[in-house]
Amino acid sequence: MGILIPENRMSEIEKRFTEWERNLSDGEKEKGEVKGKLLSKESRNEFFNIIGNESDILINPAIIDLQIQKEFAPENMTEELRDLNIKNITGITSEELRNAENLHARMIGNLSDSQFLKYMTLEVCIIEILRFSILFRNSENIKSFWNKIKILVDRSSTKDNSREEQVFRKSLGWFLYNHTKKNPFELIEGVHDENHPFIINFDTHKGFDGRKMFKHIYFKNSQDYMGLQIIDIIANSMYKSLNDLDNSNGMLDFYKKIMSHSPLGSNSNLGFFYFPSESQNSSPLRAKKYAVLQEIIASK
Repeated sequence: MGILIPENRMSEIEKRFTEWERNLSDGEKEKGEVKGKLLSKESRNEFFNIIGNESDILINPAIIDLQIQKEFAPENMTEELRDLNIKNITGITSEELRNAENLHARMIGNLSDSQFLKYMTLEVCIIEILRFSILFRNSENIKSFWNKIKILVDRSSTKDNSREEQVFRKSLGWFLYNHTKKNPFELIEGVHDENHPFIINFDTHKGFDGRKMFKHIYFKNSQDYMGLQIIDIIANSMYKSLNDLDNSNGMLDFYKKIMSHSPLGSNSNLGFFYFPSESQNSSPLRAKKYAVLQEIIASK
């Protein structure tokens, strides 16, 4: 899950989150940190009441159904990608660049398929939340915050600069290029003029400067950052919703609460995707079991 919280709302949200957290039971925390997987339904409802009226919050899911993924992915996915990348590298004339790309391809090949899917999901999430932020978060009260984009990622490893983090950082530019080549970022005429801070800071005559956009990416421990705890709760609520499609546990209401902050419509892929795929038009949402999600979005 990706979430955008404008700087001018963060302090108020943190204040209300802290007040809510004080009333949680010890069983809803892990080593003193609130965890989405441990929340009672009542506490979860109270959490969504906190963010429910925050109209500037933007949420975007990135979801892989592993059963559907298996239908499209070859066995030893990372090895095949490594071999394909190494084959493509042979056409690079710069020896320095060729060596760097060769190292990156081999790093991908050393990942497990689950590690690869995890960091590719993360990259989709970051790029798509950025795409929708550009389009839908441009009111005057938050426009100035486009002077700097700061991205916090919940660290899954206990080590700084782990292998996954290294691969992620090296891959993000490549993924941004390939992903937006098929589905480029859009701007709004009359809004993104030459005086808009996003244009001033990130636009060039060759396109958007990905290095500048992703200059401030930090892998952090969730216990140190309330924003990461918030996204953990939202991600867990989405997970529980997707595993309760018949609503036997009453979790689908949380899906509607989450997606009320998303611009995705009922005819979109609702954040579902799979790797590898050459076609962006093939949507796993054609699986009948997800029809209820489209009905929920259509009713919001």
